[in-house]
Amino acid sequence: EDIYRAVPCRVVLLVRDEDKWWRSISRAKQLIDAELPSIPLYQSFVLSRVERLLMPTYAAFAKLIRFSYASLLGGFDFQHGNGQPLVEVVTRRSYRAYNSYVRQVVSSQDLLVYDVTQGWDPLCAFLNAPVPSVAFPQVLAVSFLGLADKRIADTDSDDDKDDVHSES
Repeated sequence: EDIYRAVPCRVVLLVRDEDKWWRSISRAKQLIDAELPSIPLYQSFVLSRVERLLMPTYAAFAKLIRFSYASLLGGFDFQHGNGQPLVEVVTRRSYRAYNSYVRQVVSSQDLLVYDVTQGWDPLCAFLNAPVPSVAFPQVLAVSFLGLADKRIADTDSDDDKDDVHSES
C-alpha cells in the first residue's frame, strides 16, 4: 500500500476460484510437510535457539517468512511442527480479506483483477503491451518445492484439469 501510494502504478491482482485455490493451498501445505520438513516455516524452542545462535541472519529471515506465511494463511501456528492442517475457515477468510483489501486500496483504473485462465488478452490490454504470439503458459508444477510435475498431476482431481496455470 505504501509503495502504491508513493509511486502510483498499475496493479494486477491474481484471483482464482476459491474452492480450487483452497484445494491448491491445502495440497501445497501437505507437500511441504511431506517433502520439506526443515524449511524455515517451522519453529520449535530448540530450533529457534540454534538458529539465533549459529545463524542470526537466517533466524531473522525465517522469522519474517513464518510471520508472512501465517499472515497470509490466517493464523497458522508454526510452534507445533509439521503436519498441522490449515484451518479452512480462517485461511479462506484471509484469502477473501486480502483480495478485498487490494480492491479497496488500488483505484479501479490502476487495478486489473485477473484470473490466469483469461489468457493474454486482458493482461496485455491492461499493460498496453502487444499480445505475444506464443500460447499462454500452462504450468502444473510447484517448482519452489522441487517436486516433479507428475507428482502434482497424480494428486490433481479432474475438476482442476482446466486450472493448470501458475498459482496466484
